[in-house]
Amino acid sequence: MAFVALSVSDEVLVLDLVRGRVAGRVVDSVGVPVPGGGPASVLAVGKGFALVTLERAGVVAVVDLLEWSVTRLFAVGGGPRGLTVDPADRTVYVALGRQRSGAVVHLDI
Repeated sequence: MAFVALSVSDEVLVLDLVRGRVAGRVVDSVGVPVPGGGPASVLAVGKGFALVTLERAGVVAVVDLLEWSVTRLFAVGGGPRGLTVDPADRTVYVALGRQRSGAVVHLDI
């Protein structure tokens, strides 16, 4: 599977790379409960979870990929764009475009 953040339409596409098709969508009205949140980046983490930066909302969403639902939102500051996770201690590093800085969050999933 691969994920594509579509900021303008406020959705995350889930691509099935084996079958070469869209496998699902995480949309504001269904999976991302922040209207106009503007997903910018998606990163699969752990077993069955993804992190989604919501640039306009200033948060990172934890998405359960089995239930297609948001389990948590972390406020991180203005304009979260890219993110990465340190697999050793599950620390999330988020680039904040509007603040020209970064945020650090420990992940417990």
